[in-house]
Amino acid sequence: MFRLKEESRTADGESPRYTYTLLVAMLLLGLTVLFFLPLILDMSNSLLVPGFGGTQLGQQSRDKYHFIWNFWWLRYAIPAHLDPLRTQLMFYPQGASLALQTIDYLDGAIAAPLALAFTKIFSYNVVILLSFPLAGVTAFLFSWHLTESRLASVIGGLIFAFFPQHTAQAIFGHPNISNVAWFPAYFLALMLTFESGKAKYALLAAVILSALTLIDLEQLVMAGIGTLIYLVYRVIETRAAHPLRFLTLACLTAAVAIGVTSPYLYSAYTSAASGSRAAPAITEALRNSAIPRLYLTPPPYNALYGASFSSSYGGLVGGPGNWMIFVGWTALGLAAIGAITMKDRRKYFLIALVVVFFLFSLGPSQSPSALSLQSLYTFIYDHISILHYFRSTARFSIMVMLGLSCLAAMGAQRILRIAEARRGRFSAEKVVALLMMVLILVEYMPAAAAEPVVSSNAYSVISRDADEFSILELPATTTQAQFALYEQTFHGKPLVNGKTSQSPVTLPDYMYSQSFLRFLSRPLRKFPHDIINQSFTDIQIAPVIMTQYRIKYVVLHVSAFVTTKVYNQTYNRLHRALGPPVYQDSATVLFMLGQWVSLQSILRMASAAPLVIFGEGWGPPKAGGRSASPLAQLFVYASVAGSYDITIASSNRSVCLVANFSRSPVCGVYNQGRGVTVYQLPFTVGKNVVSLEMAADPATISYIQVVAGS
Repeated sequence: MFRLKEESRTADGESPRYTYTLLVAMLLLGLTVLFFLPLILDMSNSLLVPGFGGTQLGQQSRDKYHFIWNFWWLRYAIPAHLDPLRTQLMFYPQGASLALQTIDYLDGAIAAPLALAFTKIFSYNVVILLSFPLAGVTAFLFSWHLTESRLASVIGGLIFAFFPQHTAQAIFGHPNISNVAWFPAYFLALMLTFESGKAKYALLAAVILSALTLIDLEQLVMAGIGTLIYLVYRVIETRAAHPLRFLTLACLTAAVAIGVTSPYLYSAYTSAASGSRAAPAITEALRNSAIPRLYLTPPPYNALYGASFSSSYGGLVGGPGNWMIFVGWTALGLAAIGAITMKDRRKYFLIALVVVFFLFSLGPSQSPSALSLQSLYTFIYDHISILHYFRSTARFSIMVMLGLSCLAAMGAQRILRIAEARRGRFSAEKVVALLMMVLILVEYMPAAAAEPVVSSNAYSVISRDADEFSILELPATTTQAQFALYEQTFHGKPLVNGKTSQSPVTLPDYMYSQSFLRFLSRPLRKFPHDIINQSFTDIQIAPVIMTQYRIKYVVLHVSAFVTTKVYNQTYNRLHRALGPPVYQDSATVLFMLGQWVSLQSILRMASAAPLVIFGEGWGPPKAGGRSASPLAQLFVYASVAGSYDITIASSNRSVCLVANFSRSPVCGVYNQGRGVTVYQLPFTVGKNVVSLEMAADPATISYIQVVAGS
């Protein structure tokens, strides 16, 4: 893979470095099989789950289902000549941008042929498990470049292959974070670039940096920060010798990497700059930042003694995968020895890497004006908006471990040199190396379990339906939406629900899970006074909404509801509006909109004229109309963008209207002869929110009509 220091050749002429690298790869592969044996035994039907702790520590992460969907989407979109950075299969009918989605394109490419030959789950599991031996081998090569010691390099490879943050990200279903193997490869290529002054290594570094970018933008950020640290070290170390060559190599690496990934980077930039995907709030970054004491606290999933430390992880906020940042006492001790005793000046780069990323992992400061360890990152966070999208700074501990693993290899090299001087019947050097490896593995050995993926037969009903329709999954929670995305890989129908990375939003901002269900709960009778003048009565609203958005099936996940009461209420509403379920078991209930074909006429009616629905702030219907509180809302669905006339009869003539949260209210023209006020508002295609503003007491509205303007 990389050219290492030349060594003596064996009798048959073969260089032992390649054989030794292969042996190291086999060792790491064997340890991976040992650590994750429950999954290895059923790769096609099971996924990793935490094998430790109680409800909080051992909670199942559904992110893995999201990544299975990501990999499937790439296989689905590219052959169909669809834009892989945008999908219509979730948040239907608007669709969703995937420019800032953590799709992990590189691993998706690796998974594609495996999914075709085996199963989606098998290919995903291979991607997850492959990250361990691959990370160990690249760290071994990097350590060998620094130490020229085989045994010390194996120790560095073991540390970076199985450190707890790596294992945690794999168990909790984040292949984009658990694939850390390209970091050692990149920094090895970067060192070779500037140490040799050769452009071929700059090109190699650029290719690897492109791979990091296509895995996850957060990996690009980490590699970028690490690169700046190395370049500063290099300038200081060489006293800025050969500045032209230095700049040429740096620019060549950056230019090639940016050129290769420019379509993706441009889409991500425009998505962030336009605000089409809002960044998570700073509170998310605070919740998911590293807690310093956990760097020195063994993880609760350690197979041998994890239970003894599980209490240290109780009551923590943020994601469990981000708590497991233990560096290992053996690794820390060896790294300290390497940092203190080794004369190789490259150790200063590694020390700087550890220190900077440790500080950055603590996240932004809660008090930006106060001077603290977090001030540097806080300053960068406040001035580089792309960092707002990376809500889990605890993941920066990956770079801490890269620095520590290399320093530990240097420390091991120092110890092994001392042991080598002791000649005896047994090789003291190998015994000491074996002892260090055992200590590392004891500290890092995970308690991982595998859980079969159970799919409801409700999706078999959906898969057999050849109609074109969308699906609503309830409850509309983030975790349930992720499992729904996994099920979509079997039926391929668009979802009203959805889940994009780093976004808590799972539904579009309309009525599907809130107002929609309120319409379903109404009695099936006509109200004594229809306020809205349109082609639909109130009892038709529910099927109109479903047909407008082509919702044919509603899936209820029984155990996912907050309480049994909420589930029963939802079930009863759907049963009243749609009839009995077409499929039901202990976990899933499937409702279908009846008379699907005949209701297409309702869809055509809805497309021909605006559809008006009551939002928040309205009283119950009565003979005189409906009471509207200040800031009451109407939802107007338009099939054509343009100017629309709104006619309202109200007891309060001071009512003004605001369209789509505009800052300019329209107060309308009062027609005394008819006793109505006429407003003219611009509407976009789809949902428009009309807010009523009034200075006086709540008004009683007795008539509403919306028509396209002349």
